This record gives sequence, C-alpha cells and structure tokens, in this order.
Amino acid sequence: MNLRIRTSLQTKLTLSLLTVMAITGIGALLVGKAVIAKYIIDQAHENVARTLEMFSDTYANRLHVKHRLLSTIAAYPEFQRRVEARDAEGIRSVIVALLEESNFDILNVTDAEGRVLVRAKNPGFSGDRVDGDAYVRAVLSRGEPVLGFDVMDREALLLEGGELAERAVVPVIPTDRSRVSSKSVETRGMFLKVAVPIRRGGRPVGAVYGALLLNNDASIPDRAKGLVFGDEKVDGKEIGTATLFLDDLRISTNVTDKDGRRATGTLVSRDVYRKVYEGGQIWRGKAFVVDRWYIAAYRPVHDLEGKTIGIIYTGILENKYDRIQRGAMLYFLAVLSFSGFVTILLASYLVHRFISPIRSLVEAAKLIASGSYAKVGVRTDDEMGYLARAFNNMVDGLVQRDRRLMEQMEKQIHQSEKLASLGRLSSGIAHEINNPLTGVLTYSGVLLEELEGTEYEGDLRVIQNETLRCRSIVREILDFARETRLEKVSANLNQIIGEVLGILEKHVAFHNVKMVRSLDPRLPDTWVDVNQIKSVINNLAVNAADAMPDGGTITFRTRLSADGRFMHFEVTDTGSGIREEDLAKVFDPFFTTKETGKGTGLGLSVTYGIVKRHHGSIRISSKVGQGTTVDIRLPLHPEEDKEWETPRQS
Repeated sequence: MNLRIRTSLQTKLTLSLLTVMAITGIGALLVGKAVIAKYIIDQAHENVARTLEMFSDTYANRLHVKHRLLSTIAAYPEFQRRVEARDAEGIRSVIVALLEESNFDILNVTDAEGRVLVRAKNPGFSGDRVDGDAYVRAVLSRGEPVLGFDVMDREALLLEGGELAERAVVPVIPTDRSRVSSKSVETRGMFLKVAVPIRRGGRPVGAVYGALLLNNDASIPDRAKGLVFGDEKVDGKEIGTATLFLDDLRISTNVTDKDGRRATGTLVSRDVYRKVYEGGQIWRGKAFVVDRWYIAAYRPVHDLEGKTIGIIYTGILENKYDRIQRGAMLYFLAVLSFSGFVTILLASYLVHRFISPIRSLVEAAKLIASGSYAKVGVRTDDEMGYLARAFNNMVDGLVQRDRRLMEQMEKQIHQSEKLASLGRLSSGIAHEINNPLTGVLTYSGVLLEELEGTEYEGDLRVIQNETLRCRSIVREILDFARETRLEKVSANLNQIIGEVLGILEKHVAFHNVKMVRSLDPRLPDTWVDVNQIKSVINNLAVNAADAMPDGGTITFRTRLSADGRFMHFEVTDTGSGIREEDLAKVFDPFFTTKETGKGTGLGLSVTYGIVKRHHGSIRISSKVGQGTTVDIRLPLHPEEDKEWETPRQS
C-alpha cells in the first residue's frame, strides 16, 4: 500500500507559525508607528510652545530694559525741574543723550496736560497735544509707568518725522492659503512703548515716553531663533522661525519665501486668523506658513486697553520631525525584522524537532508492513513517546528515561536562550529631554549677563541653579534602575529642607497650602547626595500638595532617634489619605492614584530608590480623609543601616 502525503505536517505547522508571526508583526508595526508619531508630535508641540513663551518674554524683557532707562531719567531732580520750568533746551540736552544710548525711535516729553514739550527725533515740531495717545493718557491719569505694544497710524508717525513713517511702510504680498487683504500696503507702525510719569515735589509735572518701531526690524525674532535653534537647517531652510504680525501682516520675521527672502509683508493663514486674532485663542498645531508646513504656535498680541492688535508666532519645520519619525520607524522596522528572522529560525528548528519523531514512526511502520521488525528510535515523553515505547515493548525503558532527562535539560537551555535573545532585542526610543531645559538655561544665562548687578540677579541665579538641578534630576530618574553612584557631601538636612521649601513656597501649587516647619536644631551634618535628597523632599511635598486640592497643612519635621544613631525626616499632610489596599503598591513604578495625565507614578519609586541608596528606610502611614505621614530614617553612620529594614509597603 503506497500512501502519498500531499502537504506535510511540518509545512502546515511552519505556515501556521509564520502566519501568527506575520499578523503579530504587522500589528506591532502599526501600533509602533502610531506611538512613535504621537510621541514625536507631542514633543514638537511642547518645544514650539516653550519657544513661543521665550519669544514673548524677549519682547517683555526689552520693554523692562527701556522702562528702567526712562524711570532713571524721570527720577533725576534736575530733569524734573527743567520739565516743570518748560525749559525746552534743557530737556532736549538730556533726552538727546538718552536717545543715543537707548536707540528709541520715538522719545518725547510732555507737560502734565499732555502737550509735547520736546520731540527728540523731530525737534522742530512741539506744542501739540498727545493726550489722545492711550499710553500718555494712562500715565498722566494713573501716575504710574505703563508699557506694552501699541499701534500708530501714519498721521501720528509723520509728527515724529518722515523718515520714521517711511520705515514703517510694509508692502502687502499675497501667498497661498493666506487671507485676502484689501490693502496693498501697510502704513501703520507697531511699537514697543513705555511711558513714565515725571513728578516734582510729589505732584505730576509731565511724562516721558519712548517707543521702538517693530516694522521691518527682525532683530528680536532673529535673536530668539538663534538662542533656541542656532543655524540648524533642513533642506536649506532654517528649522526654527519667529514672527510678529500687525493684525494679519508679517512686519517682523525670519520666515523666508521660496527664493530665500524674508517673508515680510505676507499674510497669516485664514484658519489661524480666525482662531487667534478673531477668537483670541492660542494656536498649537500644524500650520501652513508662506510655502511650507510647520509645527507652529500662535498667540494674540494686545495693546494697553486689551484690544487685539497682532499675533506672535514661532514654528519648527515639519520636515524635521518627519525625518525623525522616518528614522525611528526604520530603526523599529530593523529591530522587528531581525526579531522576525530569529523567530523564523527558532520556529523551523522547533517544528523540525516536533516532526522528527513522527517521521521515525512512519518509517518504522513501513518496515513492519514490509515484514521487517525494527524498533522505533523516538524518545519523547508525550503521546509519541508512549506510542514508541509500546511499539518497542518497553525493552529499553531505562535508556529512554535517561534520554528524556537529557532532552528536558536541552529544552530548558533552549528556552533560556530564547528569553535571553528576546531580552537583548527589546529596546525603546529615548527622547533627549534635556533639550527643552537647555533653552531655559541658555536664556536665563543671557538674562543674567544683561541684568548682572540688578535686583533681578538673585532670582535669575536661582532659576539657573534650579534648571541645572532639574537636568540632574532627569538624569537620576533615567538611571534609577541602574543604581547610579551617589555624589555625597557633608550637609545639614535642615538646611536642605529650608532651601527646597524656600522655592516651593513661591510656586502656585502651594499658594493655598500652609507649610509648617518643625526642625530639630540638634540635627548634625551627615554625608548625603544633596540633589537627590532635594528630589526626595520635593517629591513628598508635591504629593502632599496634590492630596490637598482645596488647601491644607503640610508639616515638615526632623528629629534624632532616641539612641542618637539615626535622623528622621517626616512629612505630614491633612489631605485625602491613601486607601489601605493601595499602600502596598505606592512604591511600585508607574503606580499612581492621580488622574490620568497628572502623575507618572515615578515619584515615590524614585524616592524609595534614593533612600535605599543612602542606606535608609521609609515608612508610610495613612488614614482616608485624615491625611498621610511619610517617615524617612537615615543613618548617621553607613554601618548602621539594617535595623529598621521594613517591607516597601510598610
């Protein structure tokens, strides 16, 4: 009897495994693509939003610098006397010198009724009333300095000089997808304006106001771009751009057209205009800018009276993130392909091993059918093994048991090798989170250089130091699983707590929280990693504040143990407390009881790791509705670190 097998069992099993693997691989590829795209785009939106904040702060900083200049002049007694006496020549000698130092495009002095006494740029024209100007009117009525954005029409510009009026002119250039403008040329000017009252003997005698023309001046956008993006380009285009709009018209920009010229005079897109200018909302997302797509952020610009007069924009070329996404997908595809290739090899090997006993049994059956009595060489412990042993009359049972043990060991080795191979193939895509912090650090450094010696120097140094600490904390969180080496110094725990709380007290999240300090002055210095201990204090304080959304009290307490060998640090809040069933999981990575998007679940895991690396212990006690106490115990000497060891859920 001649039997033919049309499709072998090995082929069927191999095709089945390949089908399952293909479906799994395609699903993983689709999910991976979606996750990578979302992660990269989310990071792009965060980056461009931070850049927009920095760009806006650049204008604010320029205003504050000019405000200090004018305030200094307004406080000068001799200048006050000249204004009160309407001494035009004496006033002019002061503001002309100020004009050379400050680079104001407009610098005027008025009397208390709003009548111009001196124009620095147009000295031949004075005596007219400018109390219709919102800034002059506000400074004279309030008696306080005012500063911000303002728009002046051509008639007002001509009073300040024909040259200034001509510099403000911007021809309108239509582009694809932009709004349709009824104008062919814009003659108004947008300014940064500062007005300061002049007082003598406690009564107002006039005002001094100055303004910087922003039309056709890209110095501020270029400075912001240089600080954040440098000279990085994609396809010959600057990756980062910034723009100031007057209404819907680009008047100050480093966006370029297809010929590489600045796109001054082009118009904002229709969709952005409706949402930002007309709706007063912030735009964050994809936008068509002149001739390319950008990941962009827009926000409205308001004048002194709150009226929308323009738009501020920053954007990053979408091509940059497309390239990053393509690179990440290629890397992911390569890993998936290699994993698939190894899986195919393993599947083929395992199928072959599974089919071999069946083939041996078939061959033995053929020999028996032909009259030859042969024993089957199959030695497994499954149904095939039982059938083989029955076929061979159990004559070599002992040998078969020995061989089964050897095969079982081989299977365990192969399984271990498979798991190890899969572990080596696992990888993730890590984002360089220090990049956004670098922008903050660079900008604070620039401000520190400009404002060194002023009242803001201390605050800026705090910003710079805390930014560096943030970067260190990020690195420590990423290295948490690797048990990074501590950088210990001799420090006092009370002092560390005081420094952290000094910063937290100014944070908006703690404005409705009362923070009580009960610190033992006898606490000696000990060897700790200061930055990591600060992270512990910050994590516990933030968790406590989050547990009290309607306000409450956080008590920070330090003390020595009764035997003087340990120091205790306790944080007690009056918040919502932790459920008993959750206490066992609070130190697990990524476990959180907060709402989605309001916590990563890493805070207490990082805290636990830091305390353990300091040879310390941590306990949490809590009652729902009454509050939570976290008690950390640190040894004064490293060898005394084992007596208080408790489970993580204690």
